[in-house]
Amino acid sequence: MLILLASAYYLMMNVIGFSTMAIDKSKAVKHQWRIPEATLLLCAFFGWWHRFLDRHVHLSPQNT
Repeated sequence: MLILLASAYYLMMNVIGFSTMAIDKSKAVKHQWRIPEATLLLCAFFGWWHRFLDRHVHLSPQNT
């Protein structure tokens, strides 16, 4: 169940992050007001943090 939930979260955050970056790129080409960099970085962070936790869990001494 946890793996399914983590997979759904990973997929959702990647879709949101990709969409946000695509919208920003489209606005840049049209010389319109762009998405703030803080928003883009926040999307990238929430798409990344689970990788740190996953790596930490797999590398911890009790799992070896």
